Amino acid sequence: MKKIIIGIVAVILIVVGISYFGKNSNQPTSQEPIKIGVILPLTGPYGKIGEDAQKAIKLATKGENNIKLVFEDSQFEAKKAVSSYQKLTSIDNIDALINLDSVSFAAINPLISEKKLLTLQIAESSTHDKDTVFQIMPFSYPLFSELGKVSGDKYNKVAIVYGNSDVFIKDADFFKKGISKDKIIYEAMLIPGSDYRTEVTKLLEKKPEATTFFLAVEDGIKFLKVLKDQMGNKRVDLICDGNTELSISQFTNAVGSDIFEGCLSTMLPKQTTENFKNAFKQEYGADAGLFSDYAYDSALIIKSIINQSKSNWVNAIQSLSLNGASGQIEFDINGTRLPAVEVHIFRNGKFEKI
Repeated sequence: MKKIIIGIVAVILIVVGISYFGKNSNQPTSQEPIKIGVILPLTGPYGKIGEDAQKAIKLATKGENNIKLVFEDSQFEAKKAVSSYQKLTSIDNIDALINLDSVSFAAINPLISEKKLLTLQIAESSTHDKDTVFQIMPFSYPLFSELGKVSGDKYNKVAIVYGNSDVFIKDADFFKKGISKDKIIYEAMLIPGSDYRTEVTKLLEKKPEATTFFLAVEDGIKFLKVLKDQMGNKRVDLICDGNTELSISQFTNAVGSDIFEGCLSTMLPKQTTENFKNAFKQEYGADAGLFSDYAYDSALIIKSIINQSKSNWVNAIQSLSLNGASGQIEFDINGTRLPAVEVHIFRNGKFEKI
C-alpha cells in the first residue's frame, strides 16, 4: 500500500511540477498567448496611417490563437505614447512591443532600454546601438552615402548645404562619407529664417558643378529661388535626395521643373509584394496605405519567433532572413534593417530609375 501511495504522490508531483514550470518558463503555452503591445497613431493627423497599420497587423496574425494584440493610440504625441507604453507594460504585461512613429519611439526608447523589451519599430528612428530594438523600415542613411558616391562619380566640384537640425546634419555627414573630400569645394549650414543670398553668393563664387540642399521643403524652396535668381544664365546642377523626390511636386510648383533637370537622387525601392496588396484589399476592400507592409512584417517577424524561448527572441531576429510583404528582411548588427538602393534621375518632369 505504501508503495502505491508513494507512486501516486510521485505522479501528482510530476504533473504539478510540469504545470508549474510550464507556466513559469520562457516558452509560450496555448493557455497563455503571447501579448504584443502595439502603439499606433490611430487618431490625429496620421490616424489613417495608424488605422491601415492596425489592419495590416491584424491581417498578419489572423487565426493565430497564441498571439494577443493590445492596441494603444499614440495620437502622434510623445506624452500620449509614454502613457500608452506604461499601461502596456505595467497593466497588460506585454511580452513584446510594436511601435510605428518616430515621435513615439523617441519618447519611450529610454523606457524600452531600461526594461530591455523586444521592440519592433516600424518607421525610421534615430540610429541606435545593439539592443532589443529592431527597425523594420530600411535604414535610409546609407542612401546618402550612395548619393555622395554617385555624385562624386559624375562631378568634380560639389557644394553641400544643409539645415541646422540633427537630421540634416547627419544626412550631410553620410553624404560626405560617400564622396572624396577633394571634390567638396563649398560647405555651409543654412539657418532657417535667415536671408540665403549671402550664402548663395559665396557658393556661386566657388563655381561648383552641382550643389546639394538637405533642407526642409519650405527652406529648400527658399534656397532654390535665391539660387535660381543669382545664377542667371549659369548652370549649377542640383543633387536631390529621397526627401526632395518625395516632395518634388511642391518644389516644381514653387520654382519650376527646369532647375531639377538631371538631378540625381537615391531612394529605397518599392518592394511591396502583390500578394500582400491583394490580400489587404480582399480583406478590407481598400488599398494598403503607407507603412502597412512594414506593419504587416513586424507581426510576421513575431510569428516567426514565438515558439522559441523568450530569452532567445533577440538572437533569433538578429539572424533572421525572411521574405516579407515589404521585401527581403535582414538586420545589421545594431538591429536596423539593411536597405536596397535605387539611383534615380529627374528627366522630363519626373524621377526615373537609372
